[in-house]
Amino acid sequence: MNRGLLALTVVVLALIVPCSRLTYADIDSRAPVAEDEKRELAAVLEHVQQLTMVSTGPNSLPVAVVEQPLLSFGDSARLHSRGTLWAWGKTGRPLAVMEVWRETRTAPVWVHSVTLTSTERVVLKASDSQQWQPNDVPARFTPVEQAPPVSDKRSIRTRQLKDLARRFAAHEKYGNTKTRVELRLLIQPVYRYQDPDHDILDGAVFVLAHDTNPEAVLFLEAIGQKWNHGHWEYSLHRSTNAETHVSLDGEEVWMCEEAGAANIRSDKAYWLFELPFDVIR
Repeated sequence: MNRGLLALTVVVLALIVPCSRLTYADIDSRAPVAEDEKRELAAVLEHVQQLTMVSTGPNSLPVAVVEQPLLSFGDSARLHSRGTLWAWGKTGRPLAVMEVWRETRTAPVWVHSVTLTSTERVVLKASDSQQWQPNDVPARFTPVEQAPPVSDKRSIRTRQLKDLARRFAAHEKYGNTKTRVELRLLIQPVYRYQDPDHDILDGAVFVLAHDTNPEAVLFLEAIGQKWNHGHWEYSLHRSTNAETHVSLDGEEVWMCEEAGAANIRSDKAYWLFELPFDVIR
């Protein structure tokens, strides 16, 4: 998320959190979390769990947030620290992802940017006076051309997912000068999921970042009813205010325009909002 209002020391902590339906022996272990960071993460979790989301399908079911952040991130060049990335929806493809970080101005606030990542409509209640109900449903999955057959072995699929993700490159046009800034792929998927009832044999979420700060999220999925008939698809979603471009094998396949008042409203697929918070003691 592109905001230059923080004046905090940058702490970069990458947490990879598994979906409850899969294990992650193949993902690198992470360094122990310092006590102050644990307290901060606990406070963020408590805050996030106070937000409520429901799907607006026929049954209007509640949508739970995954109990741990997919990623803790920072952005030293943009004075951005101790941000966290969260997913809504514990089974199958996440319905939305949300960044949360703190900013201290005249009064400290939680800042959030939430992005719809599914074709299912949702409502997020942020406070008594704020709720997100996007009318846009931009999630679109596209087959990956020249992709390998989907393996029935998880370890091989993990390698396939990473190889496919490496074929994507991204840059953004940042600030008033529209300076071109290259983004980098965080090669470890931040989330894995399955949903065989909807023909998702395997799925992974990758982050395209500035430093470790998410600017776009890449979904890669193995689609099919059987492994030997599966194929790969992808979808891209914004997590930034900046104009962003993504290419696949050198050819641009997705872009989002710079966010402004007209396209970050609470009825849009990307929403930026703030809430007050108590300072952690």
